[in-house]
Amino acid sequence: MPNRDLYLAAYDVTDPERLQAALHVLKGYACGRQKSVFECFLTERERQALVDEVRAVLVSIRCSVSITNRHMAGSRWPAI
Repeated sequence: MPNRDLYLAAYDVTDPERLQAALHVLKGYACGRQKSVFECFLTERERQALVDEVRAVLVSIRCSVSITNRHMAGSRWPAI
């Protein structure tokens, strides 16, 4: 069984079409959510695939997503 870590993914998307696309991508990886925050248990390969898919959807500077694992919850990571 692959080793998975818990990640939290949160987004701030202003464009309605990109919002729906980001929601669709994140729902594919998430096991739980509350509003715009998703819990995702991911392998490193799945995390990278999620980052790549979200980057493809959110090409606007006014949109951002943060994906943080449970070990970095108190740290600030740049939005992708």
